[in-house]
Amino acid sequence: LKDESGKRACGKDLTEAWATSCSHIFCPDHAREWFREHDSCPVCTDADGKGTKVRMIRVGSKDASLGPESLLIGRIPSDMKKAMSTSVQFWMDQKYAEFWQNQQREQDLRDALK
Repeated sequence: LKDESGKRACGKDLTEAWATSCSHIFCPDHAREWFREHDSCPVCTDADGKGTKVRMIRVGSKDASLGPESLLIGRIPSDMKKAMSTSVQFWMDQKYAEFWQNQQREQDLRDALK
C-alpha cells in the first residue's frame, strides 16, 4: 500500500476510513485492495509477509456520533497511548508525503519554465 514515492501514506483526505485492531488507518480503496487477499495489517506485516490477523472497523463522517475517538472506548491506557502514538506517526507520514509531493510539483513547474 505504498504510493509512487514509496511512502505508506496515500495522501487522500479521509471522510471515510478503515481502522485495524492494531490502530492503523487506511482509505477505503487501499483497504479493499489489501484486505481482499490478506487478513493481516500491511504495516505490521514483516518482510516475510507474516503478520497477525486483524479486525477492521469502518469509521466515517456519515455517523458523526461514532468518530475515530470511539475506537479508544474501553481500552486500557497502554493501548490508548499506542493508538495516539500511531495516530501522530500516521499524521507525520501524511505531512511528509504531502511535503515531498509539493516539492516535486514545484520542481516540475520550474523545469517546465526553463
